[in-house]
Amino acid sequence: MLSRICWKGVHTVLEPSAGKGDIVECVKSYSKGYIKVGREHYSRDLHLDIDCIEIDANLRYILMGKKFRVVHDDFLTYTTQKRYDLIIMNPPFSNGDEHLLKALEMQEQSGGQIVCLLNAETLRNAYTNRRKVLMQKLGKYGAQIEYIKDGFKHAERKTDTLVAMVYINIPCSDNHSEIFERMQKATEQKYEKHEEYEVAPNDKIEMLLRSYEIETAATLKLLDEYNGMAGKILASDSEYAHPIIELKIGDSSYGHREIDSQAINDYLRIVRRKYWHKLLSIPQLTNKMTTQMRSDYYNKLDEMGDFEFSRFNIEWLIVNINAQLWEGVEDEILKLFKTFTSDHTYYPECTENIHYYNGWKTNKAHKVNYKVIIPAYGSFAKRYDYNKYNQLVEKYNPYIDAHHCYSTLSDLEKTLNYLDGNRTAEVNLSDVLHDAETHWETKNIHCKYFSVTFYKKGTCHIVFHKECHRLIDALNIYAARNFKWLPPSYGQKHYHEMDDEEKKVIDEFQGEQAYETVMQDKSGYLIGDAKPAVLMLN
Repeated sequence: MLSRICWKGVHTVLEPSAGKGDIVECVKSYSKGYIKVGREHYSRDLHLDIDCIEIDANLRYILMGKKFRVVHDDFLTYTTQKRYDLIIMNPPFSNGDEHLLKALEMQEQSGGQIVCLLNAETLRNAYTNRRKVLMQKLGKYGAQIEYIKDGFKHAERKTDTLVAMVYINIPCSDNHSEIFERMQKATEQKYEKHEEYEVAPNDKIEMLLRSYEIETAATLKLLDEYNGMAGKILASDSEYAHPIIELKIGDSSYGHREIDSQAINDYLRIVRRKYWHKLLSIPQLTNKMTTQMRSDYYNKLDEMGDFEFSRFNIEWLIVNINAQLWEGVEDEILKLFKTFTSDHTYYPECTENIHYYNGWKTNKAHKVNYKVIIPAYGSFAKRYDYNKYNQLVEKYNPYIDAHHCYSTLSDLEKTLNYLDGNRTAEVNLSDVLHDAETHWETKNIHCKYFSVTFYKKGTCHIVFHKECHRLIDALNIYAARNFKWLPPSYGQKHYHEMDDEEKKVIDEFQGEQAYETVMQDKSGYLIGDAKPAVLMLN
């Protein structure tokens, strides 16, 4: 397993089924070993930050006794913003597919490696929906799979089961950001205020700006006073004596050293980061962002600490958030369309997700129906208990896990919010799912745009409310126009003005009557023709 790994750039490691710590011990031993280059031996000396997860309480105590960091019990319920360069795992053979899918989901966020030992039957006999999903993802990321005979023949828990060793290296996402390049350029130019970029006075922003100014001014005054006092409060008369009272900025301590400009800049970087974080916690800024977009901004906080927390930079940030919001909206709409069509047609019951029509100059264009089915693993509450043979087995509780259900549906609802344009009455998704969990409801849970039913086999059935069919029509139109499946004249002229070839596509796609409904309400159906101002603070 270790020989598969590219160790360059590996700093953080997760072992999600750590047991007694055998794999972790091998990793630590390897990281402190030696490599031979020519005739010379060099220490690897990898400084690894290793986290462990283990569901068995007794094994967790063993791990902690070995001074390993145990961060959670059940990997399938583990949520974190921490990024792992490597996930190395030997999950339970009974549901190894679910564990590997969870690891893939984590590494898809920012990239990273996975090495996993599985029961080979999981891959060779992909008869369940979950295994089909796993095989699809392994193919997508070019996984290397090696089958090992007698891999556990001499292990503590012996088995002659054929084992599959799976290695996946998901590339890191592009960290390039124009936001901070624009800010950098802006600081080099004289600021000229433009009304369209102006942030209207807002109590929360005004409060943050004033608080930042007061805090930094007072602290800098304190640092000046410390410099003036440090030489007068020495612990002894020695030339190298430290002041009796010492100062620490961040992780740096200042003894006999003067608080110089570098130290002051370090302080300002830390306090700016704090205020940028507070700004990004204002709901008006974040409630329209997708989960990924919020995560991207929070990951940039260290970089934002280099920019002054000023009205000018706040305005530029909002301009860029607006621009990225619309780009994100476009991406999310197409992502949602893909989710409802090609990504999830592996379920036998998913034939209802799409139907086809002969698109403009193409064959077999997709279209989403008013009922769709998507995966929703982990949506049911779980617990582990010992059976009569004293074996630890997984047991499902008869109610949903509101947290996992929310993560499945929240970005979907957010995308539909963009398509809707605030025409539909608000329904709090979190409250609805929590209420369903409390009352053990799993079927026909009434949400803002749809009713949803969760099945323990790992699927989520979504039926859109009749009054919200317009949104699915808008989704289909947006995707079809983006992929050029509809005539270029779509939405530009009435049905009777089209030629026979154009009419034929319209007839198969939606029909004359539905098309004329679109022409009468273009703002409700033709998303993207006019890019809305998606973020306002005033």
